[in-house]
Amino acid sequence: MAEAITVARPYADAVYKIALADNNLSGWSEILRLAAAITEDEHVKSLIDNPVVSAKQLTGIFLDIGQDKFNVEATNLVTLLIENKRSPDIFTGSGFT
Repeated sequence: MAEAITVARPYADAVYKIALADNNLSGWSEILRLAAAITEDEHVKSLIDNPVVSAKQLTGIFLDIGQDKFNVEATNLVTLLIENKRSPDIFTGSGFT
């Protein structure tokens, strides 16, 4: 758990700064709750560490579920986390929630 918090901290700090700059703390709170809910879904959990599922596929699945709820920055965050092998489960039990 401590490792997840350590890994999540720079991302959480960046999101917080973006949310403050945009005066959108509540909007980002909703985005992060949605991201956490997506990662807690049993079907998504089974895909996160599945070596057959590419980062591009996982990103697509994640963003399809979130549909239009993710703004550009949130889409970039999800993409970055997945591409850097910081699986989106970082949203749960870490510095984000």
